Amino acid sequence: MACKLCSVPVGEVDFNLYYHNPMLTAAKIKIYKEYNGNYDWYYIQNKSVSDKIFADGEWALIATLIQDIHLVDKKLTDKSFADKLDKRLKEFCDKEETIAELKKLD
Repeated sequence: MACKLCSVPVGEVDFNLYYHNPMLTAAKIKIYKEYNGNYDWYYIQNKSVSDKIFADGEWALIATLIQDIHLVDKKLTDKSFADKLDKRLKEFCDKEETIAELKKLD
């Protein structure tokens, strides 16, 4: 299935093309969790430091990965989607603990 706006297959957006090699850490996941995924709330309270913690698009990347994890967990995708998700998690997360923290947010 492809996005109606850009024709990119759902789940196959290459974040490296849009954001300069994002790298998610447990600390970033913790912040995301503290703000319940609400970037506006986070940004307003942390204007002076927000650009130093999250690179462009990392907040959206976390939200996308959580959504994809949820789809896989509910068995709403095929095996190839799950395999691609595993590959993306390893590519964008600094270590296995970060992946585990992301999966807890599902």
